[in-house]
Amino acid sequence: MKNQAKIVAIKGTSNPSKVQIEVTDFIEKGTAVSTNALSLFNAGDDKFAQAKAQHGWLTAEKAQVKALLGLDCTTITHGMVVPVERENKFTLPNGTEGSFRLQVEETTTLRKGGQAKYDTMTIGQGESKEMFLHEGALVYRYVDVIIGEPNHKFLENKVKVSAATILGDVANAQAAVSAMFDATK
Repeated sequence: MKNQAKIVAIKGTSNPSKVQIEVTDFIEKGTAVSTNALSLFNAGDDKFAQAKAQHGWLTAEKAQVKALLGLDCTTITHGMVVPVERENKFTLPNGTEGSFRLQVEETTTLRKGGQAKYDTMTIGQGESKEMFLHEGALVYRYVDVIIGEPNHKFLENKVKVSAATILGDVANAQAAVSAMFDATK
């Protein structure tokens, strides 16, 4: 798919020497020929498009943002969000041209040092967030900001489940384990 990634905002962080760069990209699963009948028969309606804008964030040093992107972030403080309208192209230290892309990985394994977070376990935005199981295991979805062409990894044969059900089951399981430990005291 053609690179449609954009740098859309710079956000201040609690570390005064760093900011977060927000990038959007269109992630299309599958081939250019739609296999989703709903998408195919509603091709002119954006609500049914298979490629949806995804968001990713990259924490960066303000000095490097200035050096590589030419964006002065010195006045951006914690919590500030500054919209950016800028071409997603920049020169890398080796002299070659680079651009940000988003890379999606769906897996049933948490990344090293990771902990399960609602945003990592869900796919979608707002009220439409959904959770999925793959072969009985919870699916984690990671979106990384990269430079270069993405190599997405999507799990096939996922089963959609209610986030409330999964989160309720987790809470019930934690309560049951706590009760077992309390009973042994």
